[in-house]
Amino acid sequence: MHPTAHIESLDHEGRGIAHVAGKAVFVEGALPGETVQYEILRARPKYDQACVTRILKSSAQRTVPRCPHFGLCGGCSLQHLAFDAQVAVKQRVMEDAFIHLVPFAEADLTLLADFCARHNLDIWCQPQQP
Repeated sequence: MHPTAHIESLDHEGRGIAHVAGKAVFVEGALPGETVQYEILRARPKYDQACVTRILKSSAQRTVPRCPHFGLCGGCSLQHLAFDAQVAVKQRVMEDAFIHLVPFAEADLTLLADFCARHNLDIWCQPQQP
């Protein structure tokens, strides 16, 4: 029988994060709020990498992926998540990365929500004048 976990959040790669017996478990294919059974793919001393084997309680944000290649190519790893929630997750990841890169900067970063669109971000930093 596979272990069970409650998914708390998503990491920057879209994997569900759970904590089981004090150890982080990154579960591919799981969404926040879900209870899943999973299979460990790689065990490490401080964390495990796993994949969903069965969803026991599904998230209200779970949706049918629009891309026919979902799960195969890896380019659309969040399509099982409702689009508005995808945008919110990507916004949080971008803000977290930006704050770590430029901790002294204040920025209003907003993602443009558009399905099937790729966005590039160029950031130019200038020293502030006294």
